[in-house]
Amino acid sequence: MNTNETHKISDEEENEGIFTLKLDKISELSWEAEGLLVRMANVPKCDFRTAEELQKMFPADSVETYQNALNELADKKLVILIEGKYAINKTKMFQSMIYLGSKSKDKEEINEISERLEDLLDIPEERRSLKQEV
Repeated sequence: MNTNETHKISDEEENEGIFTLKLDKISELSWEAEGLLVRMANVPKCDFRTAEELQKMFPADSVETYQNALNELADKKLVILIEGKYAINKTKMFQSMIYLGSKSKDKEEINEISERLEDLLDIPEERRSLKQEV
């Protein structure tokens, strides 16, 4: 193998992880606001958008649903309004979110979080399926 070759990162490799809310922050947001925040953090084309633009990209929800979620996120300072468009507040993002990748250390962390969630939700052991192979 030529040692001068550079490794091109494929889309699959680049997107093997996800930003998600820290466990202690989940209860602070509605499902809609949480989902939109996670989408904005993980899909660059969703950042710096209006409710109308988001609804055109993802029409399953109404403009009103997007606007309500954006308002909720703005109230929590998780997004900021710039020239009529909403953008993720990167400072708050790093305070409120974690990145979970596909590395085994990340999978171990996911498994710990999953186990805590399953315990919290009182899911019987035989029905637990959130764990990933490490």
